[in-house]
Amino acid sequence: MTGDILLLAGPAGAGKSTVARLWCGTRGTAAHVQLDHVNELIVAGRVDPREVDHPHQARQRVASVAATCALVRAYAESGIDVAVDDVLPPDDATNEWLPRLSGLPMRLVVLLPSVETCLARGVGRGKDVPDHLVREHHEASRRWDQARRLHTDGETSEQTLAALLDLLAAPASRWPG
Repeated sequence: MTGDILLLAGPAGAGKSTVARLWCGTRGTAAHVQLDHVNELIVAGRVDPREVDHPHQARQRVASVAATCALVRAYAESGIDVAVDDVLPPDDATNEWLPRLSGLPMRLVVLLPSVETCLARGVGRGKDVPDHLVREHHEASRRWDQARRLHTDGETSEQTLAALLDLLAAPASRWPG
């Protein structure tokens, strides 16, 4: 039996990691895989993913996506449910993630509070994502179909989880749709 895969997309500060952990808690056996953590496995010569103009950043991102997808596939094919979180703009998801996860049962949901909420949440976090990148990622996340988006302003994590579970019950969350 193949595990379920939940891809959580959205800008920094959207609540992806928090909601991914909560979703995992609703499953019998589940893993939470973060692209950021896989990228941090590069210990020598690692380029900060925020340095988008660095000549090696794109190559390292592609390698980290490939490694993340391999990990997701290994867990899912072992019957373990997997929550994955990343910014996942539509073009990257379709061109980089989808081919590597092809044939696996996936759901994709975009957590999209207001850009102001994302920026405010970023102040208290250790990730220090520059405002311009949060805004860029927020705009990219808005390119996903409205039916996939959860607008979570003013909601607790538990309320967002409840809305996520409702959305996952709908066929619109299947990816590719």
